[in-house]
Amino acid sequence: MNIRKLDTFYEIDEIKSMFDTDASLGKTFKKVIESGSGEIYLSCEANEITGFLMLKRVTALQAAISVFINEKHRYRGIGTELLRFSDKLISNSSYENVTCDFSRDSGVAHFFEKNGYNLYCHVIEMERCNTLITLDERSKELMRDENIVIRNYRDSDYLSWHTVSDIAFYLLRESLGMKPSYYNQLSKSERGRLAGDSSNRYVMEVKGIIAAVGVIYANKVHLLAVRPDLHRQGYGRLMVTFMINKIIKVNCPEKVIISVLSGNPAKYLYEQLGFREISCHSTYIKCYRPYSRHIVPEGCPTENEILEELRNYGMLRSEKSAYLNTFI
Repeated sequence: MNIRKLDTFYEIDEIKSMFDTDASLGKTFKKVIESGSGEIYLSCEANEITGFLMLKRVTALQAAISVFINEKHRYRGIGTELLRFSDKLISNSSYENVTCDFSRDSGVAHFFEKNGYNLYCHVIEMERCNTLITLDERSKELMRDENIVIRNYRDSDYLSWHTVSDIAFYLLRESLGMKPSYYNQLSKSERGRLAGDSSNRYVMEVKGIIAAVGVIYANKVHLLAVRPDLHRQGYGRLMVTFMINKIIKVNCPEKVIISVLSGNPAKYLYEQLGFREISCHSTYIKCYRPYSRHIVPEGCPTENEILEELRNYGMLRSEKSAYLNTFI
């Protein structure tokens, strides 16, 4: 068997024909080709393409992998050879880990487990109809009594956005036992990326502080996070209601989509707002350099310490200091 890089001029159409049974993989393939955000390798025998490996860059430290084998060539060890090939590529790169996603019912989990991958999480996709949501009485009271404003993200929001989203998702991953855990530190590259995507990003100000953040893409609520010390006060319901209505008013989709990690209590809120589960995907992960980055917010190794800093200062003091010294 020969493994070589895809010739994007001559071989794309032949690869596309493999996606008749996997439209989702076809969309990912198209994005990688159009954005140049990854590499694609073919497995070949006697000038026939038997399968391919797609390695997509997610961050500087993480990649996502997809393996596809032509049906008539399956169960011959080709997928295993492609994963061994990917091991060599990743070991010589800056990536510390690689993930793969597939339908929980696809039956391929055992294949990845045999090749050193471990379950990271299950992601549930939900959808609802395109009817607007009327605010409940509690949300109306919040809007009236707490001077709440929901607006587009500004570059000056960067530290608060980072505080809300990264701490919220770090604590969520910890609570769900998702290992390896990680925490993204402040960075100029992240700040630039958020500024360049400000039209899709929203913040909720409560009495002048940012209590929740969210991202909308097309018909999907892509991200929703509430500052962890402000949970269970109604801000999450109000924020997601705003984003759902914004999607419907601006894009007029047939359905509104949202994803949630299995075990996340937010799923109950989404069900109350009319969402129903339509699919579940598993994410598996393989670590190559698991200790190459900070895995907890600096200076705050426990949830109680993090929450105490949020209550007292609205953010982590170490990050505020870093922000003032580096980003201003």
